[in-house]
This record gives sequence, C-alpha cells and structure tokens, in this order.
Amino acid sequence: MEEAQEFQSEEEALLHFGRYSESRAALPWEQRTFKEKVMHHLDRMFLVFLAVFFVILISEGIYKFWYVTNWKKIMDFVLDSVSFLFTQEKEEKLFEL
Repeated sequence: MEEAQEFQSEEEALLHFGRYSESRAALPWEQRTFKEKVMHHLDRMFLVFLAVFFVILISEGIYKFWYVTNWKKIMDFVLDSVSFLFTQEKEEKLFEL
C-alpha cells in the first residue's frame, strides 16, 4: 500500500492531486479501474438526465407561455402601436406645412 504523503502547503497538495487526476484521465480505457469506469458511466448518465430534465422544463415553460398568453390582446396592441406611428408621421408632416 502507498504510504500517506504529508504536504507542507495546500498548494503542494492541489498540485499533486491535479497531476494525479490528469495522469489517471490520460490512461487508456482498458487500464482504468472498475471504480473509475463506474464513475465515468454514472457521470454520463447524470449528464443525460440533466439534459432531458432541462429540455422538459423548457418545453413546459414554452407550453405554459403559449397557452396563458392572450395573443389577441398582444396583436391588438402591436397593430395599434403601428397605426399610431403611421398617423403620428402624417401629423408631423401636416405641422411642417
């Protein structure tokens, strides 16, 4: 068994474990331990779960927004705003004359 190492500072410990994790990640798949393989698969499953969860969450939000929003009132507001802009432009031309 490996003997526990004593580190003088936190920086030394971080550098050591950073190098260790990089070297372990660089190993070919066949040389990784069972635990590392299991953790790799669990990480991938969790990422897939998160992706599916966020897709469902966003689609629920879009669904609720689509059916809660009163599109007729929004279209009336937009059309009134556009017609107001055009009538205001005509009034400005009349004032210039």
